[in-house]
Amino acid sequence: MHDRKTCDLKISSINQIGTKAINIHLPVNGLSVHPGLVTALIGSNGSGKTTLLEALVGLRMDYKVSAELLGHNVKNFPSVAKSNLGVCFQSSNFSEGIHVRDIIKLHSKSYKMSQDLNLLNVLGISDIMRSRFIKLSGGQRKRLFLYFALAHHPQIAILDEPEASLDSQGLEAVLKCLVVRSQKGFSTLVATHNPTVLSTSERVVYIEKGTVQFSGDKNAFFSSLLGTAVLEVDSKSVSNETVNRVIGHDNLHCFNGARNEKLLVFGDQFNLEKLKTSGLAELDKKSILRDVRASDVFIWLNRGCE
Repeated sequence: MHDRKTCDLKISSINQIGTKAINIHLPVNGLSVHPGLVTALIGSNGSGKTTLLEALVGLRMDYKVSAELLGHNVKNFPSVAKSNLGVCFQSSNFSEGIHVRDIIKLHSKSYKMSQDLNLLNVLGISDIMRSRFIKLSGGQRKRLFLYFALAHHPQIAILDEPEASLDSQGLEAVLKCLVVRSQKGFSTLVATHNPTVLSTSERVVYIEKGTVQFSGDKNAFFSSLLGTAVLEVDSKSVSNETVNRVIGHDNLHCFNGARNEKLLVFGDQFNLEKLKTSGLAELDKKSILRDVRASDVFIWLNRGCE
């Protein structure tokens, strides 16, 4: 096993091969995934998240990768170390006619281990063991892919939007898997669009248009992106004049919240408290000063800022 004091994954660069190169630019000190932590990879649709993950595990031959995975250069990743890696992508598939029980047997044989009965139950796979793959719903397939990625307890798991196609019960199962992995000292790099998954993470990698804008502590990311606090204004209950005065306030930035019924005003705690009690009676009564939430980040990513 590699030295646990080092990163499980450290990327120096990922560059597209060809004359019209589209590079995934990384910070000066690279991008890293640390043992025992969940690292969330976030960005808007088309930002490069899936490309980064696929290139990293060798599914994109049009990209040249310079990285160390579990202490090994990804170019010469030894077969003996592959049992410490688990991956789950959105495009994974199996033969339509195969039964679920045979897929589970295939996993056990591949990794020379017994079935993980607890994980089968957590992911709700025990109830579909006799089903054919072609008969599975999108959510059932996703849970099966997750079992295939996690049942051998890999030192590092790379998951591409594991919450996709899952209902609330399936999402709860994914979150439980992430927590258990961290408790066991395993690391997880997970691309996500889900606030609850982001809330479970300790570190964040934010990528936009192929460029990694941030890589580090989640709370530091929240603070650098949005601020230390947010004033949530009920914009349907205040005058346009008040809204305009808030938007034009210095050292703050704003954007609309759910269904455009909320105006989210971000900044530091002191300035927001000062704004709330600045004499605008409507604002004092129709606003809430609170901490920044993970859901605020995705509103910012999906709907734009300012």
